[in-house]
Amino acid sequence: MRFDFSLRRLLPSRFQSSRPRVRTDRSHVTIEYPYNVCTAELWEEDASRHQETAELGKDRKWDELLAKLRDTPSLVNNGELPVADGPPIPFRTPLHYMAAGGAPEEAIEKIIEMGASKCMRTEDGRTAYDLAKSAGREANILELLKIPEEILRDEDAIAKMEAGLHSVINGRVENLIKKNKQRLPQLVLLFELCKGGRFYYPVPGMYGGFHVSCVENGIRSDSLIRICGGSEKNHFIDREGKVTLLPNAYPM
Repeated sequence: MRFDFSLRRLLPSRFQSSRPRVRTDRSHVTIEYPYNVCTAELWEEDASRHQETAELGKDRKWDELLAKLRDTPSLVNNGELPVADGPPIPFRTPLHYMAAGGAPEEAIEKIIEMGASKCMRTEDGRTAYDLAKSAGREANILELLKIPEEILRDEDAIAKMEAGLHSVINGRVENLIKKNKQRLPQLVLLFELCKGGRFYYPVPGMYGGFHVSCVENGIRSDSLIRICGGSEKNHFIDREGKVTLLPNAYPM
């Protein structure tokens, strides 16, 4: 793997498009983690797209929501963004709204085909399946929203590795995470959508971020500030959540 030193990566997040890059090769998928930062960290046009998508979910306008996601597929796992001086915003993805709001089976099938995560959780820890069950949805809807068996089998290990990853991120840029009102990543996406590949978690103001990848017996986090030489740090996090700082080396 190699670093991408393109101009886009040298710019602060608010000067970049909110559309993530998705890359594939013979062995894995790489995605850019869904943006979950305050609106001030994105271009106004990009921030508006996030908020409009959330409003369509709240208003149960399923056809319009699907049309919006077809136009901007990067928003399929995003939630409403917080405002810099505003109150905390509960996290719900479009699939969460559909599961709780009575969306028809066909609409749910379509959004899952677009790449909606069944495993992402709301602020209070509920999946789309949990929301649908609480809403008394039909058995066919619940079947659609079941968490994949391979994720359930590794649930405890994923939770421990996620805690380790969060400690790494906070150890480097906790001040920016708080300033940006940024949600820490849900590691389950690495196993559900990346299929054991990797994702990139950008942090506005860092001029960089965290590349998180599956490795044998755990995960690896490679991070650096792209305008600061020698800033790269590489961490291994085992399945028990133990974090080990690795020798510095360009990880990609």
